[in-house]
Amino acid sequence: MLKTYKANILLIFISILITLYLCEAFITFQQNKKTLTHKIKIYKKKTGLDYDLRSILEVYEDEKKIDSNVTIRYSPKVLLDDNIKLLNNLYPLSGISNSKTIHCNEGGFYSSFYSDRYGFNNPDKVWKNSNVNTIFIGDSFTFGDCVNSPNDIPSVIRDKTALNIINLGYRGNGPLIEYATLREYFVKGTKNIVWIYYENDLNDLKKEINSQILNKYLSDRDFSQNLIFRQNEIDKANKELINHLYNINMELDSLKQHKKDMNKKNRVLKFIRFDSLKTLIKNYSNKKIIEEKNLPFDYFNDILNEVKNFADMNNSNFYFVYMPNIKNFNNKNFKNKNFLIIKDIINNLNIEFIDLKDELFNNFEDPLKFYTFRTGPHLNEEGYKEAALKIIDFVNLK
Repeated sequence: MLKTYKANILLIFISILITLYLCEAFITFQQNKKTLTHKIKIYKKKTGLDYDLRSILEVYEDEKKIDSNVTIRYSPKVLLDDNIKLLNNLYPLSGISNSKTIHCNEGGFYSSFYSDRYGFNNPDKVWKNSNVNTIFIGDSFTFGDCVNSPNDIPSVIRDKTALNIINLGYRGNGPLIEYATLREYFVKGTKNIVWIYYENDLNDLKKEINSQILNKYLSDRDFSQNLIFRQNEIDKANKELINHLYNINMELDSLKQHKKDMNKKNRVLKFIRFDSLKTLIKNYSNKKIIEEKNLPFDYFNDILNEVKNFADMNNSNFYFVYMPNIKNFNNKNFKNKNFLIIKDIINNLNIEFIDLKDELFNNFEDPLKFYTFRTGPHLNEEGYKEAALKIIDFVNLK
């Protein structure tokens, strides 16, 4: 009797173990398309080139041997870190000026751009012409992660229309930084302001509202850091900050982690430990917590109201473009509960609203083709181009 009981317990244990490993195998197979190994194969097949496996620091060191006037991309949001001290109480909202800037590698190559006089992703000539048709505000989707110019949205529109277009977007920006940037770098007489909103912007705003300097833009319409006259200070502050960040974060480079994950030994260990299954369970258990985040909708409403007033005072048309997360297309059960709240805020403020998910991506049978390696998070060249063409029609940029 005791032997039979032990045998049954062992059988149940083995059955459970086999089931768990089958689940782990299935999840691992499903996630394979997100792995670096898979991307390397796809990139080679598509371009005939080798995937650039260098870290951004390695690229930086190699590029400096060729051109001393080279730098690494900078994100204004890093100044929200309590451990980062502002230089002379200055909060830069752009990068280093007039420099080749190494950007990011999401598609197999490191994108780069030559920054304008204020450190933005524009040809410098846009500032020489006072007749500005449209200013773009936003985060990485406006900035153009991770493609080369002229494949970002403002550049595509500039090339298609021959209009003077200024890109004030920057990686990691949230609504308060974007509003501050608009205030600092707006060109009088600009006909249109286009605000490209991405679905993580309210999470960025949660951090931004803790900044004393950024809040001054919201509380005082006359406040300014006079950044257009302080580019030398901005360049100095950014160079010091970049050196600091990349010294302390050298081992945190995501590409290094991906390369480590390619190691056969690590892949086997991850499988034995049920890493994929545990991650799935953890994400599911945190789903309610994620959905119930206390997002600052009131702050967002106040900011957009200020932008609307700013546009009206400057006789500029104001357009709000909603950029969808890739989860809208690769997860049938994904529901963004915040979308309707955002849409109501924009409509109640009488701001022109375009939802690219509905107006663009839903018109294609395979919207994933517009995202890098079909996994994102950002658009590829084709995706940025299609978004630009839709915005041209929406804003009537012809």
